[in-house]
Amino acid sequence: MRRNEATVYAMLLLAWLLLVAWQAVEHQRVIAAEKSSLRTQASATSIAIGAAVRSGRRPFIPQERLEIILRELSKASGIESMALLNANHEVVASAGSVSMATPPADETWAQDGVTFITPVDFGDQFTSTTIVMPSFRPGQTSGTLQQRRFPPPQGERRPEFAPRDAPTSETRNRSESVARPADERTTASQAARRGRRGPNPFRRPPGMTDAQFEELSRSRGLHGFVITLSRADYDRAVNADFWQRVIAAFIAALAGGGLGIAWHQAQKSARLQLRLQRASQMNMHLQELNLAAAGLAHETRNPLNIIRGLAQLITQRPSSAEIHSRAQDIAQEVDRVTSRLNEFINYSRPPEPRPAPLNFRSVVMDVVRALETDMTDKEIRFEPDGIDGSIEADQALLRQMLFNLLLNAVQAVGRGGLIQVGLRATGLGEAAFEVCDNGPGVPPDQREQVFRPYFTTRENGTGLGLAIVRQIALAHQWEIECLDNRPGARFRVRGIKLVPRSAAHPDSPAAVLRHS
Repeated sequence: MRRNEATVYAMLLLAWLLLVAWQAVEHQRVIAAEKSSLRTQASATSIAIGAAVRSGRRPFIPQERLEIILRELSKASGIESMALLNANHEVVASAGSVSMATPPADETWAQDGVTFITPVDFGDQFTSTTIVMPSFRPGQTSGTLQQRRFPPPQGERRPEFAPRDAPTSETRNRSESVARPADERTTASQAARRGRRGPNPFRRPPGMTDAQFEELSRSRGLHGFVITLSRADYDRAVNADFWQRVIAAFIAALAGGGLGIAWHQAQKSARLQLRLQRASQMNMHLQELNLAAAGLAHETRNPLNIIRGLAQLITQRPSSAEIHSRAQDIAQEVDRVTSRLNEFINYSRPPEPRPAPLNFRSVVMDVVRALETDMTDKEIRFEPDGIDGSIEADQALLRQMLFNLLLNAVQAVGRGGLIQVGLRATGLGEAAFEVCDNGPGVPPDQREQVFRPYFTTRENGTGLGLAIVRQIALAHQWEIECLDNRPGARFRVRGIKLVPRSAAHPDSPAAVLRHS
């Protein structure tokens, strides 16, 4: 990996990490905002409870009234339960199921809800403690302040919570003032006036001792408010925000990965473009060398023809047997070199096919007649296998291809060998022909190398015959491959265009092919 690519990848990774960190910070901000919303709801509910309790403007409030207030407020969305506590964190009045086995902290988060304990001002202008009176049940004779009916001391007024059937303080004062002396009436009225001017005339109910009032204040006095809110909305909002930010980070990762891949591909394309330019320059240089070599080979054939002519002239004149034999050797060697030069010139000259409809059988039989002498010397049997049909190809190039393939097969098989040529339809409008022999075959690791120039498995081979075959096949946009014939070799040429019967050459027989 080059240094610039590593730098770009590091910058993309750093940008993605910064984005993830930013999303994490923003998610924590959302969590804090949702928690603050729950705290605000708890605080607002506690303020509403305090206002409702203080609206009575009296130190005692019935439990029925207080629980009605709690039930109405608990109908708000998200409230699971509410409770009013005394000084010992014991439930005095509640709405919903509240468990106070252990005094919770000011804020307790559980799996299904969150509990808040908030201090609430339950006092008014007369008292700093509001006392909840238990409910009265028919037939109850004791246990509540209303049923006990404490007689008020002399000179004191009966508070507003006294029962309606009890005599008022004014009636009792008037009845008692008749029986009491004047001094006592004066003392009682002064005490009553002093009590009315005092800061808390209703701190202790009439007829109740201080110890009884203290106990009532501890057990029934309101000192705290506990509320349990549902976490459903909180969890839903937090989870939705979390997954949104996870998706955003995932999309950012995909985008970063895409940018990294695009950068890598751009760099790879630039390197390939540079290599292509260098290869193009080298190709031009090789083409120039190829033309120069072809021209040199062409110019070399002329002196060889002269040498061959002189050798033949020597053999025609009377001479010794040794001179005659040497002249024949010269002519044969010239023929061999000329043949190689011709193959090189054919390979170096790019073929330019001119396809035309032609009969495949006629081309094959022409090539077989050209090789008839070689096949007869080795007693080779030739078997055409369905070669009737018209195809589209350049006749001269197809003849050269078949000649090289059949010559390769003749040289590969032994005496009494077998060579087959067949044509088969492979698809809609396409066909393939095969040249098979029962010779030693081609090893699997050499089946691609046999088409390379100057690669040969024979001692006297030039290595250009099959290379020219492949060159002609590529010029026609055909495909050629070497396969195993068990025993022997099989060369298959595919992608040949079939000619319909109506478009066939007038001299060509109808194309009747067997599907493979």
